[in-house]
Amino acid sequence: MSNPNKLNGGQDMAEEAARAAQGFGTQANSPTDRAAGQAHRVIDKAQARADEVTGQVQAKASELVDQTNAQLNQALSSAGQQLHGVARQVRQIPAPGQVSELVGRAADVIDRSGAYLERADPDTMRSDLEQLIRKHPLPALAVGIGIGYLLGRGFR
Repeated sequence: MSNPNKLNGGQDMAEEAARAAQGFGTQANSPTDRAAGQAHRVIDKAQARADEVTGQVQAKASELVDQTNAQLNQALSSAGQQLHGVARQVRQIPAPGQVSELVGRAADVIDRSGAYLERADPDTMRSDLEQLIRKHPLPALAVGIGIGYLLGRGFR
């Protein structure tokens, strides 16, 4: 039979060897752990900076879009006001009989167009144009071809 103290002493030696190996492993991995920690800190800083730059770019883009929309809305409103002026001038044109009626209708159409331009924003106009094209695809295609032809001749 074995001596219980010898067996217990062997267990103590095994535990001591395990602690020594663990300490040795910690010392050996210490530079690696420090490098990994430093790499994680660098990555975290880079991610934070990228997020900051992304936020700045988004803010600047949003600001530019807002400025452009404001300028476009102002231009549309100005065009609408000018069309109202044209409609007034057309109504003042003296015309006999049926021509007077046609001139009045033309002035009404010009006036309604001016009112539309004054109140509509670019998104509303785009939506209205899409609906018009869906309702009347062939006339829209003919208008597109005509505009393309005129632009082609103009740039020749």
